[in-house]
Amino acid sequence: MNDVILFLGVIYILYGLLGLVGVQRIPQEFRHRSWTARYKRVRGVGWLILGVPWCVLYLLIRSAELPRFVVVLLLIACSLPGIVWSYRTERSYRARIEKEDTEE
Repeated sequence: MNDVILFLGVIYILYGLLGLVGVQRIPQEFRHRSWTARYKRVRGVGWLILGVPWCVLYLLIRSAELPRFVVVLLLIACSLPGIVWSYRTERSYRARIEKEDTEE
């Protein structure tokens, strides 16, 4: 399980860095808008918020013998900031789309 946490953490970090550069796959409804580049960067930050704590958690659980239940709780705790960030980001940008669509 420890190696999976590290692997996924690294993947999330790499995908977040790609998002910061602007190379990220996004839904069709978010493309070709004036704020699309910013949206990609904000999503990249969200992936970094998810990936970095997972890698730190890997270092923590590698050096300590923790029960699996504790590891799962720590994994959930480390994931919550990224999940909340993504949820709030999606809500705000979907509101922008609705606002732009009603103005047209």
